Amino acid sequence: MADYWRDVKADKEYQADRKRERQKRKANNSFGSRAMLKKNGFNYTEHNGGLHLVVEHNGNVADFYPTTGKFTIRGTGKWLRGVRMLCKCLRDIHVFKSADERNY
Repeated sequence: MADYWRDVKADKEYQADRKRERQKRKANNSFGSRAMLKKNGFNYTEHNGGLHLVVEHNGNVADFYPTTGKFTIRGTGKWLRGVRMLCKCLRDIHVFKSADERNY
């Protein structure tokens, strides 16, 4: 029985370590994403304590979640990931549109 509780305690310590690592990684993602948006000249406003950013560029508006990297361009209904992809989509919006919506 003592072995069981020792294993449970070890598992709780492991889970606590994983949680701290995850929080640290999300904080780094958030900081890096903001830095990349500023570096590339995108304007954004923070909501919900910085967990949600509204990014505007060339008349397009995107909802971006820097901790996960998930974003959508308003009006498209599609979700993608990554701050680099967000920058690419906002610069060249036809990348985000489906083939039947493109005008070329």
